[in-house]
Amino acid sequence: MLSSRILLGLVPAGLLLSACANNSQQSQQALPADSSGQQSIFTAGFDALQKGDNVAARHDLQQAYQQNPHDVYDEENLGAAYQNTGDLGKALPLYRDTIANGQDSQTSFVTRPEVQGMTIAQIAAWNLKLAGVDEYGNALQASQSAALMEPQSKYEIYFAFDHADITPEGAQIVAAAAKSAMAGNLARIEVVGHTDTVGSAAYNERLSERRAAAVKQALVADGVPGDTIQAHGVGKTDLAVPTPDGVREPKNRRVEISEEEAKVD
Repeated sequence: MLSSRILLGLVPAGLLLSACANNSQQSQQALPADSSGQQSIFTAGFDALQKGDNVAARHDLQQAYQQNPHDVYDEENLGAAYQNTGDLGKALPLYRDTIANGQDSQTSFVTRPEVQGMTIAQIAAWNLKLAGVDEYGNALQASQSAALMEPQSKYEIYFAFDHADITPEGAQIVAAAAKSAMAGNLARIEVVGHTDTVGSAAYNERLSERRAAAVKQALVADGVPGDTIQAHGVGKTDLAVPTPDGVREPKNRRVEISEEEAKVD
């Protein structure tokens, strides 16, 4: 049976890196239960990875790893922190161990559609491929890495609670969406803002519109023609994860980008 923990895919420094919440008692911050019904526990190191503070993440995750040296989630987290700070050599043995021992470890929460349904071992291999190497540091053929970077038509950007500012990780996703849009025969882009269920309907409607507007502005800054973008917010009416009112659910705090190509007869 697959074990299940919570994972968040990140995109710092142009790489799709992953961070996994663990159950260490060090500097915990409890968040509402996610869609799996489990309690989401974020350590200081995991929280730092989310925010892009990779130096702090590396320091905190090194301590967590010392306490749980064979936990594949801690290994994945620390490997991501090492990779984010340019020390891929230290990340490699951690990823090797994760790949060897994480085949039955399933994540229950992802923010990147590319890693949806992957085991922790598969995600470790994915991170390495995006770095252009295998688990032993050998360079991959260009085709092996390029296959992971094919343009897609849908993207999701996630936001901090009660914020409309795009995170560094979100900016990377917006950039990828813009690059994909400019590479194809673009007809239009739909940008839809969403919120969780904390707060009034009117407040969340405005918040979702601010999030959509921020993403549209970022797309235009990345070269997408503004007249091809339709942006609007739907507040808390279209939840990715159905929750009661007043629940902070990270997967609901998002903007969805959908790209539509012009039909050629």
